[in-house]
Amino acid sequence: MRVIKRSEFDSLLRKIKKISAGGGGQGGGDMLKSVYDINNDGIVDNSDKLDGEHSSAFAPSSHNHDSVYAPISKGVTNGDSHDHVGGDGAAITENALSLSDITTGNANASRHGFCPKVPNDTSKFLRGDGEWAVPSGAGGLGYTLQAAATSFSPSGGITYYIGQPGTAQSTADRNRVYFPKAGTIKRAIVYWCATGTAGTAEVISVYLSKNNLSDTLIGQWENSEAKKVMNNGELNISVSAGDYFEIKIVCPTWATNPTNVLISVVVYVE
Repeated sequence: MRVIKRSEFDSLLRKIKKISAGGGGQGGGDMLKSVYDINNDGIVDNSDKLDGEHSSAFAPSSHNHDSVYAPISKGVTNGDSHDHVGGDGAAITENALSLSDITTGNANASRHGFCPKVPNDTSKFLRGDGEWAVPSGAGGLGYTLQAAATSFSPSGGITYYIGQPGTAQSTADRNRVYFPKAGTIKRAIVYWCATGTAGTAEVISVYLSKNNLSDTLIGQWENSEAKKVMNNGELNISVSAGDYFEIKIVCPTWATNPTNVLISVVVYVE
């Protein structure tokens, strides 16, 4: 915007008055009112313009730059800034976010925020301090199933099946113990107690039979002790809800058979 001095303004005003009076002054013989005041309002036409702009453009009673610098067509409504909230621009969608492997925005004890990156396994839970951790206990959440055989005197060279508490069976698929929930068998503990004769030290093999289709060796005994414990925590047998198991005991041909044997089993699933 060009600013004029007061002296220039006064000089311009004097010229305008002479022109509006119909002439006068040097060389003004051809400055007719009919030419310069066509609307006959006593003012030289366009005399209020400066650099081609009317005076109203330089000293408006009010002004608003919204339509030029912050147009509504661009989503801006408050005229001076926008933050994509409450109408000040289109909302940023989830798909427009770019997330990287940093912890800056994670929630902590003093602020809300993002969840830490998941560990991509099924054994951990998010703690109150914002860390992923395995629940206290035996490596996770699980359950146990039990099998047992009442007192019996096994014969050499015979295979027995232990399941629901009762008599050991020499025929498979009669003493089923069902899994109520899917998981993985992680451990099996088998206890043998001969309350009569302990028997000699030939090898006894013990298996977990799943659905009478697949057998997994739990372990072997080769001693003449009356009480034997087998504890295998290295198992990794996947099961589904509705599967079942039996404990399969393969007896050797003993020199001296054990008598009055009690057997109990615990199977841990997680």
